[in-house]
Amino acid sequence: MIKILLWSFYSRKGNLERHTEARHTIDKTFKCIVCKTYFKTQQDLRDHTDTDHPERKYKCNECPSTFTHQRTFNAHINIIHKSSKSHVCKVCATKLSLISFFISHMIVYIFTFR
Repeated sequence: MIKILLWSFYSRKGNLERHTEARHTIDKTFKCIVCKTYFKTQQDLRDHTDTDHPERKYKCNECPSTFTHQRTFNAHINIIHKSSKSHVCKVCATKLSLISFFISHMIVYIFTFR
């Protein structure tokens, strides 16, 4: 059954050529300009770029943070910049919006003043 499916897929000349180029050649000529990794095919490089180096088109105006998706950008604005900052550090008076941020912040003092 599997051989039949593979045969029907690779019976098209272009599919077999792409497969052979991608999986059975040593030459890797497509280079990522971000991380300098080489890839066998242009499609492999494109897939790598889309997943590992997506464009960060949402930039926060209040801090240096950048985001690839509007959903995470909006969450950042609401949690970091708009929510009430009810957790106050008694050491440095920093105000934090989430208890998890407060705990992470306090851990710095625990390990610093031992």
